[in-house]
Amino acid sequence: MAAKNGIITKGAANFNILSRKNYFIFDKTGTLTVGEPTVVNIQNLLGDREHNIKLLASVENESNHPLARAILNIHNDANALYLAQDVKSIAGQGMRAQINHKSILVGNQKMMKTENISIPSLVMNKSDSQVILVVDRQVHMVLMINDQLRPQIKENLDQIKQQGAKKLMLLSGDNQAAVDVVANKLPFDTAIGNLLPADKLAIVKKITVQGESVVFVGDGINDGPALSQADLGISMGGGTDIAIDVSDLVLVNSDPVQISLAIKIAHATMRNMKQNIS
Repeated sequence: MAAKNGIITKGAANFNILSRKNYFIFDKTGTLTVGEPTVVNIQNLLGDREHNIKLLASVENESNHPLARAILNIHNDANALYLAQDVKSIAGQGMRAQINHKSILVGNQKMMKTENISIPSLVMNKSDSQVILVVDRQVHMVLMINDQLRPQIKENLDQIKQQGAKKLMLLSGDNQAAVDVVANKLPFDTAIGNLLPADKLAIVKKITVQGESVVFVGDGINDGPALSQADLGISMGGGTDIAIDVSDLVLVNSDPVQISLAIKIAHATMRNMKQNIS
């Protein structure tokens, strides 16, 4: 029944976990949102605007992060990119590269803090996700990127609560202001931003050590450690291969409404098992 409804489980025992009173922890981008972010504002602070966009696109062309697609969409010319060398992805922060002998950083505020890069006050505490371009340690451009919430996501989360979820939590690598905007629209008990993959993992570990059962729902590479550590990891079918590989349950249609259906099937399965045993 689960498979017919686009819910693929890697073991029947997962329904036992899903029938408990769990902490449900959600990633934001691509999980609660549709995963199709768009650039809503460009602040060009230093240098030529088109050149800066080309630098951004040249680095993000090496990434499969949802925000990278948004940046490539505003460049619109895959044949006119610079050659990016020594490209390195830094989980939960961004990317670094060398282009035309210049040091390029493309990332969020956490990366800027780690690299001791001064961020102009006008971009601090914005409610959108941010991608900051740094060339030779100077901030050249800041992009504000927004992603729409999935349709009926509030009703989906309300139903998960009604089905017995102990707590709903939102953990995200986005800045806290962007996380708060989403959390204020949805029935989360806790919402935390500015998190690295290791931070998400530590939170999941802390809750499980306290004897609670944790279901983590995510879709990206950054969610891999937390998905693996949780009692039950749920990934979106449209997510990264790593997320799908380490998860216990896959939502083929990438629709959170399938979670409440999976819980319903889990409770019915456990009732049947107990009835048959007795």
